[in-house]
Amino acid sequence: NSSFETAYQRLLDDILSAYSTSATPVKLAAVCGMGDPTEHERDPDNDRCSPCPHVRDAVLKFNSKRGYAAAEFLFVPCDGTVVTGQDDIGCTGHKNRKGQEIVAKTLAPGLKAFM
Repeated sequence: NSSFETAYQRLLDDILSAYSTSATPVKLAAVCGMGDPTEHERDPDNDRCSPCPHVRDAVLKFNSKRGYAAAEFLFVPCDGTVVTGQDDIGCTGHKNRKGQEIVAKTLAPGLKAFM
């Protein structure tokens, strides 16, 4: 929704402002998702992918206002194609070493292309 998108854009602005004296231009990665198909069984109120369209829209508007891509939206699906919820989840629903490795390998090409 628009209030979330406005607040998220402010957050991105605040981060860039904090590094405004950096000799190298700062690039921000907005990673969203990373859920698994079993997370609703563990926590019915948890849906890591539902806010992702709003994060994506906020990043697009943020970049549009700046005139260049200062931030990149990276999406990790929650449908089991990345994290399955079987042998890649550790305690309290957090990804274990295998889950973290899978997510890292999924994000690496997008981060490399953006950075």
